Amino acid sequence: MNILLTGATGFIGRALCRRLRLDGHSLTVISRRPEQVTALLGAEVAAFKDVRALWQQHPDAAFDAIINLAGAPIAARRWTPNYKRELIDGRVRMTQDIVWLCEQLIELPHVVISGSAMGFYGDQGAAAVTEATAPHDDFAHRLCQAWELAASPLAESGARLITLRLGLVLGRSGGMLKSMLPAFRCGMGGWIGRGRAMMPWVLLDDVVRAIIYMLTEPSLSGPVNMSAPVPVSQRDFMKAVGHALNRPVWVRVPTLAVWLALGERASLLTASVNMRPTKLLSSGFAFTAPQLPAALAKALHDT
Repeated sequence: MNILLTGATGFIGRALCRRLRLDGHSLTVISRRPEQVTALLGAEVAAFKDVRALWQQHPDAAFDAIINLAGAPIAARRWTPNYKRELIDGRVRMTQDIVWLCEQLIELPHVVISGSAMGFYGDQGAAAVTEATAPHDDFAHRLCQAWELAASPLAESGARLITLRLGLVLGRSGGMLKSMLPAFRCGMGGWIGRGRAMMPWVLLDDVVRAIIYMLTEPSLSGPVNMSAPVPVSQRDFMKAVGHALNRPVWVRVPTLAVWLALGERASLLTASVNMRPTKLLSSGFAFTAPQLPAALAKALHDT
């Protein structure tokens, strides 16, 4: 396949591009730093600063698939009004650019996979969350909703559009697990409050496999939950990480203290989303790591 990607230098994007190249696909990447793409992914990957630069240089471009994962890290900084606008506007603008490019192409891509996240649902408590679950309104929901709405014209044009509602992706090279490891290795691992918030997790390798699976699985369209079949409570998640590292897990952080320290961003740590990959499982996709202990063992040994 000839595939256009955004977010290719991110945590998921790097792993995905490596696998796509090994599978023999031709990759074109949109990145604000094209030189970084060459350094990370190799000279064989064509890189452009934006979609208009791509279109100006290659007005006859054609793509079988587009994978749109670009977006500033949601947990990287305090959610000031300016950063909240940046989080939404950056994702929406890139997605609108992808829509614009598709309008210029002679033929629509067969499939477009566009990013979203578990935050779409907001805090759902202990109730099981499928792709049909109504959301609870908060900032994370509004961000994901704007991101998904920006991509919706592609479905209206006839493309098979998938919005990928990602859970917590586990890999040593990035994401939440990487940020947690220093504290756990110092014996300071723990949970927030009673640790009852449900955490939908998924192994990075299964995310990559699922995205590649979606490229050619015609039954999948619309929102797709990207998490393992067995979510766990925050308390059980933290205990499993401690066990995998052979370190004690004993710290219990008061919920109020987290909100005082992080502000509204604390909702990323306290919201409960008991998310289930209903569509993926119904389509026949098989996870390599459906249980957390095996997933952590693999994640802690990835590169």
